[in-house]
Amino acid sequence: MSGNSTNCLTRTTIKPNSTTLAGIAACQAAANTAFCYPPNGTRICVPEVEIPFYWPASYYPPGSGLAVSFDNFSTFYGNTGNRTENFMLYVYNFIATNISGVQNEKTIQMSIRERHFDNKKDPFNLKKHDGPTLILVKTAETLASRTSTSDISWATATRRPRYKTSNEPTLSPGGIVGILIGVVFGIVALIWCFRSFCCAARERASIDRKEQARIVGQGSELMFQGGVAARRGIGQCQVVSPRNGLLDSRSGPEDFPRVEEARIWQRRGDIERTCEEDPPPKYTP
Repeated sequence: MSGNSTNCLTRTTIKPNSTTLAGIAACQAAANTAFCYPPNGTRICVPEVEIPFYWPASYYPPGSGLAVSFDNFSTFYGNTGNRTENFMLYVYNFIATNISGVQNEKTIQMSIRERHFDNKKDPFNLKKHDGPTLILVKTAETLASRTSTSDISWATATRRPRYKTSNEPTLSPGGIVGILIGVVFGIVALIWCFRSFCCAARERASIDRKEQARIVGQGSELMFQGGVAARRGIGQCQVVSPRNGLLDSRSGPEDFPRVEEARIWQRRGDIERTCEEDPPPKYTP
């Protein structure tokens, strides 16, 4: 089958109608060509995806794996009689062949690669069959149709564009009010927790300071009572001599003879040591 169309076709317009399907079925039944559809010279808009291809399955050996492609890197699939192929911009820019004197149009040769296993030396038995020659048309209309379903809102030149579709969820006025109420309650709860913590800490600090002041006051009172007792001579040991009277630890240098005499009497056992103890001050908790 061969022919030529006036305008380039998309995946929607290239789908075969009932008449075309009848011709494809006849081609597959005859099985005398490597492919059936699309015909040579078909103009395909690029970029485009899922362009259909048909071939006669009985033309190839049973159990063959076939790959419809424009290069030698496509994956082999089962011999189902039809496949689809994608034609992106990189195919147009780097694989398709320029047409002399024509802009935005290039040709590309499709092929059907065959692979099947047998008992021959080459177990893969690869073969390559010529497919249709297509014309790829690079059109601005196709690119525009890709973005017509989306609203594009551009930001500043230093930021990437933001794409907003009709399915993107939006907030209703009630939802916005709910969010604001939640934020206000959250702030109030945070302030309440902060105040409770600070007041508790301040109260504990006040109690600690009062307790410290009470303990310091009691210590000062005890020290004062001890000082008074010392000045009164209470709690000091006194050395009593039967000859010279009373000696104590407050004797100065002028009393040295008396002290020495007291020590002599003490060694003799004729001296008494009396200690007048004052009861300790009471501690009030």
